[in-house]
Amino acid sequence: MRTTEEEIIELSRRKILFVVAGAIVLGCVGAWLIFLDDTTILGARHYQRPWLVHSVGIITVLFFGACAVCGIRKLLDKNAGFVFNASGFVDNSISAGTGPVPWSEVVGTEEVVISMQRMLVVKLREPEKYLEHGWGLREIIRKATYRSYNSPIIITSTLLNVDFPKFAYLFKRYTQKYGGG
Repeated sequence: MRTTEEEIIELSRRKILFVVAGAIVLGCVGAWLIFLDDTTILGARHYQRPWLVHSVGIITVLFFGACAVCGIRKLLDKNAGFVFNASGFVDNSISAGTGPVPWSEVVGTEEVVISMQRMLVVKLREPEKYLEHGWGLREIIRKATYRSYNSPIIITSTLLNVDFPKFAYLFKRYTQKYGGG
């Protein structure tokens, strides 16, 4: 991280490696569930529906496989994870990150906790403008975030090379210095 007119927070390769490793392990558990034979499943006292066990395995492989692919893409990503500058910020910390957001659009922030994970909800003047950025999964994530938090932008420091209190402090400092709200 440098301290000039621009603060750059790099992605944490170590954290991303843990995410990828965990996704691969859980994907393997899903594959094991898929290939369990019906007699083994029926022999277990709690699981009497082989189709359900196999379905859970398929869903697990698909979900954690997607997580592993996204994590590997982030490992190969050479862009900074998050950039603060006088004109705004750029979030590249997750696959659904936002492009440049000018400080004049930011009217405030709110800290939320979801499953013991601290996150920063960025309140915008015209949040609807940011709902259509990107396509596919990015758009779905932004719309879901908007429905839940009245903002399409929610940021966590999970994959960044900084802890959340420092990240929140930097965000608030830049908002106060350059913000329009």
